[in-house]
Amino acid sequence: MKHTLLVLSALILFSCSGQNSPKKDLEFYEVNGKVNHLTIRHYKAIEKDGEIIKGMANRDGEDDQTLTFNKRGYVVQVYFYGETDSLDSKLIRNHDKNFHCLGETGYNASGEQVFEWIWIYDDRGNNTERVQVQEDSSLFISWYLYYDENGELISRTIFRSPNSELFDSLRWILDDKNRQIEEWNYGYYGLYGFNKVEYIGATNKIAKIYRYDYLKDLLDYYELSYNNHDLISIAKQFAADSTEQQIFSFEYEYDEQGNWIKKIQFKNGNPVNYDERRIIYY
Repeated sequence: MKHTLLVLSALILFSCSGQNSPKKDLEFYEVNGKVNHLTIRHYKAIEKDGEIIKGMANRDGEDDQTLTFNKRGYVVQVYFYGETDSLDSKLIRNHDKNFHCLGETGYNASGEQVFEWIWIYDDRGNNTERVQVQEDSSLFISWYLYYDENGELISRTIFRSPNSELFDSLRWILDDKNRQIEEWNYGYYGLYGFNKVEYIGATNKIAKIYRYDYLKDLLDYYELSYNNHDLISIAKQFAADSTEQQIFSFEYEYDEQGNWIKKIQFKNGNPVNYDERRIIYY
């Protein structure tokens, strides 16, 4: 189930990736306002005496972390926490004067550099390449990004080791509003599968996501609903024959700025995940 939620989140978050101008990191993390620090903790959700409370730490998905934003809304530093709630690793991200990300450097808990990402741009300001270099200066991963004549991101290819022919590639088809409506996933052995997206009217809110396999047969699809904060409240998963498979629902608690600080995820009415956020503003 956790894997299904992660797939859903990835589809939704990357649906807006075809934008040429730098997208503020605050938008990616669903926060508004002048945010300085954002700490995210993940727990198992349990029901006790008729109340949903947080249980043990949830290590199945995204790591616990604290992000630091500059006053323009971009991440400059991330701390990741291990199982003992101690510092596990950190990232330092650099930007130029136009707030394009120049890259990021990763460190272990001892403060030793373990890798570096270098981002390369063309004359139009499009990020065309991302290279990860290990601590011994060996090339590890290369990303190549491609844009249409309007500067919209339409494809990216990743090679995961030097001189390797193994790769994975995502190709996006956009509508006339520059919204992603299709995502095609290719690799060394050809087509792996693809997704199609439908939106609610002229908005950027996704109404349905259809997933297909490498034979272009429909695997399943999701129907999404939103609350009055424009956050997902219900995600229903259906099989290819429209048989309902499962229902994910989400309840939120907000701070005075309107940002969510608690999110409880339910599967078929049963609480499963409890996410907690602490937000410090400038």
